[in-house]
Amino acid sequence: MICLTKNNGSATVVLLIFLPAMLLLALFVTYVSQQYLSHIRNIEASEIAALALIARVDQDESEFNDRTYAESVIQLYLKDSRRIEIEYAKEKCEYGEPCMVGQMSSYVRNHIRVTTKHDSWLNFLPLSQGEKPFFKPEFEVSGGKITAKRTKARPMDIYLIVDISGSMYSNGRIEMMKNTMINTIKYIEGNQNPEFKTRISLIPFETDVIYDFDDPHYLYSYTITEPQLHYIEDWWKDKEFWKDQDLTHKSGSALARTVEISTTNYSEIIQKIKKLSPSGGTDHSNAIINGARVVNIATNNPNITNPEQLFIFITDGLDLYPHTSSFFLDRYSFCNQVKSRVEGKPNRFSMIGGTPTQMSMALITINVRLSGMDKVNMEACFGDNIYHAEDGTSDVYKYIINLINDTSGHFEV
Repeated sequence: MICLTKNNGSATVVLLIFLPAMLLLALFVTYVSQQYLSHIRNIEASEIAALALIARVDQDESEFNDRTYAESVIQLYLKDSRRIEIEYAKEKCEYGEPCMVGQMSSYVRNHIRVTTKHDSWLNFLPLSQGEKPFFKPEFEVSGGKITAKRTKARPMDIYLIVDISGSMYSNGRIEMMKNTMINTIKYIEGNQNPEFKTRISLIPFETDVIYDFDDPHYLYSYTITEPQLHYIEDWWKDKEFWKDQDLTHKSGSALARTVEISTTNYSEIIQKIKKLSPSGGTDHSNAIINGARVVNIATNNPNITNPEQLFIFITDGLDLYPHTSSFFLDRYSFCNQVKSRVEGKPNRFSMIGGTPTQMSMALITINVRLSGMDKVNMEACFGDNIYHAEDGTSDVYKYIINLINDTSGHFEV
């Protein structure tokens, strides 16, 4: 009993000795925690203001108006601060300017740092008063500088290679496709970079490749016989293959009158979409080959060629000639060769040190699952950029818009 009493007494003595230090530590942790939390809130306020600025539709506001707007957003978020100071700077870089060297797209950057002054949670303590108090009754804290970047929509050319074979009559697919194309064009018109309009090429296909909108003729068909397959590589590498005049339909009329190549006349292309009527079968290799020829023609003039080339192939059927396609797409990597050819060409900005030409290719299938040789061929051409849509859904439109947005403006903090 005597021993237990002595131990209790020792513990009490130890507690009394360390209690002031423990209280002081608790007060210090409280003091520092408030400053840390204020620092974090300042960073959050900077991020919110920077994103709010960069999300505004009009990015041509004056720096004074932008600062005023940022201050109003930050004051709503930091209502408990005694004083708020904001450091703000805006940086813009447009296509064609020297700052575009090494950049992928034009951009706007907003830089914000917030500094605030607060009353301490411990300002009621007597020890927080005096000439040099340990716990100051008020403190000032700054958040880190936050930069929010918005890239403008990168100018691009879009190629829509669209299946209009007879099966497109099924389940209202052709009407769905027409509506999707029209809505896509309207979306492009409303969301593009207004200084450098998106050029659109519409290339419908079926058995005989490219459909003529205004008469029953087709572009020249590249269906290959078995003995010729062994010479395909030399054939498509030949300069004659890429000549513009080779792309004529059987009656001899010019390509420009047969398909729509790189137009910004959106109302005209919408009228042509409305005329589409399904027939024939599905020849993938001919469609891809002729689509590549159109891309080649559209990128011959660097003064009007945009840096992004987006090739979207849409079909609802399996290939009628998968064996032929395997020579082009799988064995000889035709699509990779086309990409290399196009990406080696200058565009309106690369000639002055801007972004080089880039080409993306994607496949959207409608109510059909690829398998066997079809799957191998298409994966050789489009890689992982293969998307599947079901009948009666808006998946095709969703996939197209997502592909377009991959090359358009986005936010980055």
